[in-house]
Amino acid sequence: MQREILVYYALEKELWTRETYATALALLPPVLTERITAYQDERDKQNRLCSKLMLQDMLSEFPSGMNLSLNNLHYTHSGRPKLSSDLDINISHSGNLVVCIAALHKKVGIDTEEIKPCAWKDYETYFQPEEWDQLLRSSSPYSDFYTLWTRKEALLKATGQGIFTDFSASGNLSAKNRNAKEEYFIQKLEIDPAYITHLAASFPAAPVRLKHWKPGFATIG
Repeated sequence: MQREILVYYALEKELWTRETYATALALLPPVLTERITAYQDERDKQNRLCSKLMLQDMLSEFPSGMNLSLNNLHYTHSGRPKLSSDLDINISHSGNLVVCIAALHKKVGIDTEEIKPCAWKDYETYFQPEEWDQLLRSSSPYSDFYTLWTRKEALLKATGQGIFTDFSASGNLSAKNRNAKEEYFIQKLEIDPAYITHLAASFPAAPVRLKHWKPGFATIG
């Protein structure tokens, strides 16, 4: 476990009933439930709730002596979740897909996007010239846009910089990247054909274990 990168994902296509939502919410610490219920959109609330439940289950896979608990979950100034100095975590969700990543003694980031029409030409300043040229010549611009975007965001989330710190500078046309004087590798995760997902992690490279997470309670009521 110490060398591997753990990724959980959930694909909940239907919104949970109010009863299921309440049951799930009761499984989390109050400080997290307050943060989740502050959102208005029902899908957004469910995705955020789902991500915390996934993360809670992920923690059980790490040594009990680490005393990992969602009670210790906090956020950095860039909004990045943090639990322990030894365990790095990251979360992303889009559409019906939620992904969580965790690894010991390694910096990690993850990003997923649903492939759907978007005004991608409005984002030229977020890309390097060669990346933009690739998009302009693409026969599948939406897919290629989300491929570049998720690679970039996963990398910046791994470094802890966030997407608002010179997004265009995170060139990622290759699988190996140098950023913030550290070396990172980027890997695509094949989860669902309707989504594009990438992870980024600091070297040395490590095997990735992908697990389809399902809630331990009935979601049909």
